[in-house]
Amino acid sequence: MAGGFTERGAIEHGFAPIYHGRIAPRLDALQRKREIAARKTKRDVSIIAAVAIAAALGLVIALGLLGAVLAALVLMFSLAGGLILSSSRSEDFGQQVIDIVMPEITAFLDLRYEPEGPDAAFVEPFRRLGILPRTNRTHLSHHIAGAHRGTQFELCRAGLVQKESGKDGKSYTLFSGLAARISVPAPAASPVLVGRDMGRFGNGLLESLSTSGRRSEHRVVMDDAAFEERFAVYCESDDIARRFVTPAFMRALLTIDDEIGGSEEGARVAAAFDGDDFYLALSRSGFLAPGSVFDGDLEDRIHRIFSDMTQLHGIIDRLHGDQPERSG
Repeated sequence: MAGGFTERGAIEHGFAPIYHGRIAPRLDALQRKREIAARKTKRDVSIIAAVAIAAALGLVIALGLLGAVLAALVLMFSLAGGLILSSSRSEDFGQQVIDIVMPEITAFLDLRYEPEGPDAAFVEPFRRLGILPRTNRTHLSHHIAGAHRGTQFELCRAGLVQKESGKDGKSYTLFSGLAARISVPAPAASPVLVGRDMGRFGNGLLESLSTSGRRSEHRVVMDDAAFEERFAVYCESDDIARRFVTPAFMRALLTIDDEIGGSEEGARVAAAFDGDDFYLALSRSGFLAPGSVFDGDLEDRIHRIFSDMTQLHGIIDRLHGDQPERSG
């Protein structure tokens, strides 16, 4: 039921026995519970439908045309109730899958994990530096912390939503993805922003409107045409910018943009150095979400989580000055 797991990357070495011995049995038990719940949901929805139809017929018979209008409302609300019941039970099981899988993955990687997110203040530096938007709704979850090569890092899944005022105000998701803070081996004397290149007009507009973000600083042109096509670097000092945005770092960011960000519509990567920390924002759906064992792609999603952590380790390696490995 839960399917198998075949190790791929080096970071996954040794995880297959954990999956088969500790995760799969719990997922199989959860699948059986889900099947029982599905039958119960089907029965409950059938009862709701039967009662609604009976009530609708009674209204039509008793009240004629007015009854027909009321009957339509009864059927509509009954249908909505059935859909809400089915959806809520499905979401509950999806959360239980996450509760099973994520602690095992993070324990295997020697990371600290909390399903709840950090305090909302965690994203404030990202907003101050201009790599995350300011919104009136902040949703943080899946807080992970640890170290690689002695370098501390923490990350979480972030959802930033702007809700219009008023009871019926619409909500707009302005960011959904990962926010990571990584300690840097040497502090940045001045903030360095690595934002998405928006073209001459778009960059000029953002620079003119930027007040709290760093796009109001001097733009530093990097000696990498491929990097310049996608990213724009801002810092008050060319020397400081080039000290941190090295050729190896630029290649690493381009790789992340290809493999994590640029491969998905609307995805983007933004980063900044500020003092003792490096901030990274990856905008894409489903980050650190194992998904559901019931949709058949759980193994792929687990591989994706390991891949995400590999990319994070790679960034830390570049911050330490390592060069990316070159293929043949």
